[in-house]
Amino acid sequence: EDEQDITAIKPFGDFVSVHKETSIYVGYLVTTSDVWRFDRKNTGVGTVSHRTVQNLPTGEQIFLARDGLHLFNGITAPLIQCKRRGLRFAGCGSGARGCSVRGSFVLRGSRVFLLGLRRG
Repeated sequence: EDEQDITAIKPFGDFVSVHKETSIYVGYLVTTSDVWRFDRKNTGVGTVSHRTVQNLPTGEQIFLARDGLHLFNGITAPLIQCKRRGLRFAGCGSGARGCSVRGSFVLRGSRVFLLGLRRG
């Protein structure tokens, strides 16, 4: 449907999610000769790297986009508002100026730890 490269393909409950840099598709099995059907979700965002897409116990996916971490629920993917020691980053408003997220994140229970916050 668009010309962007696929950046990630991950299981998503009974479905499969296909991320591109600015969109997410949800695929499901069908009984026709198509076998799979994919619906584009109007998220306006997708992941920049397959390594950052993680399924959560809540049934959602967390992923890193160019503007920060997003939480995909199968329909929408809002930006997660984050703070780290009082410094706002990852697209969280005016305090994000001068900061960027590089690398990856680690999930520990319900907490998300970002690796590689850079100032500059």
